[in-house]
Amino acid sequence: MATARRFYLYVVSAFALGLLLQGMQTLLRLVFDHLGMGPTDASAVYQVAASGLNPEREALSGGIALTVVGLVLWLIHWGFTERLVRGDGAEADAERRSTARSVFFALVLIVLLWNCASSAVDFIREGLARPLGATDPFGFSAAYGFSLSNSLSIFITYGVAWAYYAWFRFRDTRQSTLQGPAAWISRMYLYGAAFIGVATVIAAASSIVGTAGDMVAGHNSVYSYDPSGSGSGFYGVGIAPTAQWWVRPILAAGAQLAVWVPVWLGHWIYSNRICDRADDTGTAERLSRVRLTFLALVVVSAVGYVIFGFGQGLGTLLGTVIGAQSLAPNGTVWRDIVVPPLAAVVPIAFWFWHRRRAIAEGSALPQDPGLASPVRVIDYLTALVGAAAFTGGLAFFLGEVLQKAFAGASAVPFAVIDWRWQAIQAAAIAIAALPVWLWPWLAGIRRASADPVAEARRTSRRAYLYVVVGGTLVSGAGLAAFVAYRLLRAMVGLDSSDLGSEIGYSIGALLAVAPVLAYHLMVLREDSTAIARDAFSPAVAPSLAPAAVPETQVAEVNDQVLAAAPLAAPPARELVIVGPAGADFESLRASLADRLPAGYSMQLRPAAPTTE
Repeated sequence: MATARRFYLYVVSAFALGLLLQGMQTLLRLVFDHLGMGPTDASAVYQVAASGLNPEREALSGGIALTVVGLVLWLIHWGFTERLVRGDGAEADAERRSTARSVFFALVLIVLLWNCASSAVDFIREGLARPLGATDPFGFSAAYGFSLSNSLSIFITYGVAWAYYAWFRFRDTRQSTLQGPAAWISRMYLYGAAFIGVATVIAAASSIVGTAGDMVAGHNSVYSYDPSGSGSGFYGVGIAPTAQWWVRPILAAGAQLAVWVPVWLGHWIYSNRICDRADDTGTAERLSRVRLTFLALVVVSAVGYVIFGFGQGLGTLLGTVIGAQSLAPNGTVWRDIVVPPLAAVVPIAFWFWHRRRAIAEGSALPQDPGLASPVRVIDYLTALVGAAAFTGGLAFFLGEVLQKAFAGASAVPFAVIDWRWQAIQAAAIAIAALPVWLWPWLAGIRRASADPVAEARRTSRRAYLYVVVGGTLVSGAGLAAFVAYRLLRAMVGLDSSDLGSEIGYSIGALLAVAPVLAYHLMVLREDSTAIARDAFSPAVAPSLAPAAVPETQVAEVNDQVLAAAPLAAPPARELVIVGPAGADFESLRASLADRLPAGYSMQLRPAAPTTE
């Protein structure tokens, strides 16, 4: 009953909120249009020519209708949900901690935040680009005009709604301690918003560094403006830019930093304040896997930027050495070598800072084998990204070489592309990814050398091994099936004129995947063997060793203990009492039967015969 009621109330409240926001945004946009922040003349001409109606009156009518209907519907349903959480009673506490309420707030807050932040970025970028003459002739806004009023109205309406709901959720967490699904769903929003913010910040900061490097190198963007100055753009009605090519990229990245840095830091600082609390909420936050996942994802994202940046620069360097044709003829060689790795400096900083933060937080947690180890989670995820990039780069490199070797001149599908350039770029990615893979993986090998069983039991290590084995096995099976299919076609007399060109890539990828699969299978087998040996090795007490027992007695000990396996219970243990020949075991059993605790049983059976 309560679940169905919650589902109805929150779904209808969300729908009503959408109607209300759309109506209010439309009305507010009309106000800003009259203040001179509307779309360009090209957009107005297009709208008027497309229909004989008055666009402003149409928008006004729709905005009023949506606002009135949405407001009435929202007030009724949201007002009822708020009455359910008033006070300190058990029913109000249960409603605040319900999963349905957490899902509602998480979805509403992330949608409102995304629209609000995106509109703010658009408003700042275009608001500065217009007076500087840094318009974009290639986008949709160039053809139909960009509306500052539309972005500003969305920012205001969605921003106010986000602040309103964020305050209510903050009140819920102060009045009640969230547990179970309600707690981790709320964390999904908190750390999800922080991750979107930090990922955008990394991309924007790297873009500024890269653009600055292009400026110093005298490089002109491949998306340079129309040199004729006609401003025809892609759609034919854009406004001709007058600023230098680098102004707009800097404005775009700067606008993203101006908006998403506060979003990232605001959510991150708020999460740290929760961790600093001395109550159950703070303890749960410090032990949260969602928080660890956030830190690990930031590291993984930064690692991807680093591999690509250094691989691109190294590829240009190697391609220049062998005299291969560049795919970026309008760039200078030293620019293509230096700028991509230089832009990767920002992701490197985020990579190491978040890794150190995760390790520091992990060292403050209780040393429980059941808890996820931050350093292991991050290191194995880093190794996974490095292994994937290394295998993919090596596969593409070998595929290019073998395709050229098998098919000759037909291996080049486009005459303007030098196959050596593509091959060397792939090899450079593999070379750049190799240390990213080996550094954390070798750290895992050192931990395994110190304590093989403990490291082998770690979920992060086994997950890494199974993902690599599974991924390489599936891809290898697909590649092998394709090669077999093409060979069988040739054997039955079908057209095989381009057989070498078709199977070159597949064979090259197989040669790259096979050793990676074989190595990780070997490691996985060694780990499984170490766990099995530790689980089933007998531990016999010294006082009951066979040499200390008289020949007339039989000593049977079953004391095998499973060493703290996280997913398996230890085997049952038996206490075997052995007496001399002719002993009255029945009287002994009767005297002990009444003293056995609950859950214990006792039976009399013949002793196992001795062998000499």
